[in-house]
Amino acid sequence: MRIVILLCLTFLLSFSVQSQMPVTKAQATYIAYYTQYVQWPDGDLSDGFTIGIAGSDELQKELEVLLNGRKINDRLILIKKVTVVGEIEKCNILFVSFDKNNILADAIKLSAKNNILLITERSGAIENGALINFVVIDNLLKYQLNEAVVAKTKLTVNPILFKMAVKP
Repeated sequence: MRIVILLCLTFLLSFSVQSQMPVTKAQATYIAYYTQYVQWPDGDLSDGFTIGIAGSDELQKELEVLLNGRKINDRLILIKKVTVVGEIEKCNILFVSFDKNNILADAIKLSAKNNILLITERSGAIENGALINFVVIDNLLKYQLNEAVVAKTKLTVNPILFKMAVKP
C-alpha cells in the first residue's frame, strides 16, 4: 500500500511542479513523506520531532501548514528556523536552502553523527555529504539520495526512497 501511495505522490508532485505549483510546496510535501519513510533511533525523538529550516521562509510556512498538530511516534512535530550552527544538533530533519552556504559545511559534519536527515537544494551537495538533495529535472522536482551517508547514520531509510531517487 505504501508503494502505491509513494508512486501516486511522485506522480502528483511531478505533475504539480509542471503546472506551476510552487517548488516550496512540493518540497514541503516530500519532506512530510520522508517523515513516514525514515525511522530515527528512539532516543533521538525524546523532545519532540524537530524539522529545522535554514533559509527558506516560504518552505517553513508550507511545512507549518502541512504538518500543524501532527506527530511522529507520539512526538509533536516542531518546525524551527535554524540561524546558527548550535541549533543544528536539535534537529531530526534539517533543510539547508541554496543561499545558506555558510551553515552547510557544519550541517554536513553534524548530520551523520547526530542522525539528522540533511536535505539540501544545492548543486554538488549530495557529493559533499548531504543525505537528500532536491533537483529540478525537466521542470519536475526530484531528489537525490546519498546511500553512503545513510550508511554512516543510525537512520533506517525505506528502500522505496532509494528506488524513487534519481542518480547524482
